[in-house]
Amino acid sequence: MMTSVDNRKPFDFEYWRTLAVDDPALFEIKRREALDAVINSAPTSDLQERLNRLQWRVDMERRRCTNPTQACIRIYSMMWKRVYGDGGLLEALNSLLHHGDESKIKKVAKQTPRESAEVLSFRLGSS
Repeated sequence: MMTSVDNRKPFDFEYWRTLAVDDPALFEIKRREALDAVINSAPTSDLQERLNRLQWRVDMERRRCTNPTQACIRIYSMMWKRVYGDGGLLEALNSLLHHGDESKIKKVAKQTPRESAEVLSFRLGSS
C-alpha cells in the first residue's frame, strides 16, 4: 500500500480499482473530492488557481479520449511538453545555469507561463 501525496491517508489502490469497476459515477465523485482536497491544501490561492487550471486541462484530455490508454498517453505527452517544450522546466533551469545573474534568477522564478485565448460570444436562443 502506497502513501498518498500529502501523507495523511494511505492510498488504497484496490479500493479505487473496485470503485471504478463497480460504480464509475461514485468513483468520479470521490476522485473529484480527492483532487479538490489536494488542490485546496496548496499554500496560496495563486497556486490553487494554477492547479485547478492544470486539472481542468487533464480532465479535458481524458474526456477527448476513447479509452484509458489513450488518455494516459495524451496526459503523459502533455507533461513532457511542460518539461522539454518552449518555456518549459528544462529551458528555465538552463537559463539559470548559463546566466547565473541573481536578477535573472528572480525574474525566471517569478515568471508564470500565461496562455491567452480569444473569447467567443454566443447568442442565446434560436437564429
